[in-house]
Amino acid sequence: MKLLSELSSLGFDNDIDTIVFTEQENEMLYGSSKRRRSPNDTQYLLVKTIECPCCGIDFDTYAVRAGKITPAGQDDDLRPRFNEIDPLKYDVLMCPICGYASLVKNFESATSIFKDKIREHVSPHFTGIVEEGFNYSYDEAIMRYKMAILCDAVGSDMISRRAFTCLKLSWVIRGYLESESDKITLRRRKELEADEYDCMQLAYKDFAKAYSEEKLPICGMDETTICYLLSVLSYKMKDYKETIRYIYIVLGNKTAPQKVKDKLLGLRDKAKVYVKGED
Repeated sequence: MKLLSELSSLGFDNDIDTIVFTEQENEMLYGSSKRRRSPNDTQYLLVKTIECPCCGIDFDTYAVRAGKITPAGQDDDLRPRFNEIDPLKYDVLMCPICGYASLVKNFESATSIFKDKIREHVSPHFTGIVEEGFNYSYDEAIMRYKMAILCDAVGSDMISRRAFTCLKLSWVIRGYLESESDKITLRRRKELEADEYDCMQLAYKDFAKAYSEEKLPICGMDETTICYLLSVLSYKMKDYKETIRYIYIVLGNKTAPQKVKDKLLGLRDKAKVYVKGED
């Protein structure tokens, strides 16, 4: 894939994907980086000063005023939606000096080994950025997520960390498609739709591996939640036998909420139809 090729504008080699990802993974994802501001976001944001744990330099970043936005539901793959703005655009912190980027929840928890890897493999290539304006366009948010994926891949031994960043990037791309559909060309729409799918595919593969190798909870998710998510992602990836397997793990869990089980019964029946057709 070409998930990280866009980062060449920040100083990285065009073949960065070949270095970071496997050959199979490198069959995915590339998008342009046009800048389009989101002026309506401004009233819901505040400026915070953060100290970068890798280079020790303070920088300003934008955070969403949580009390200013109201939930508007959730997609089947756990993507949260809000009425006012898309706060997911602001869920990556990126140091404009050394290039270290991460989801907000993980930013300050980098281990000494993680930081050493960022200093060795990311910072020497990073040319720096200058923030313009008081909010991020979707394209800028996507670039920041891609930097976070690069840092996750380079610095972390936890495969679930990259998985969650990829999943959230798919959510951001979906928000882009929904909120700015009238401003996107047909060609760009097709690129973004392909990118969303590829991000989910990478998230599915990594979460499946994390579930088999890492201890629970995974990215704050208990077994019921991670298996629910894997059942949804595997269905989207047309891996129907795995969909059924993950669903039965949830159905067999006595502590799983009944409403979650009920929701998965319909998905199980749909997956069974496809499995029967394969036999």
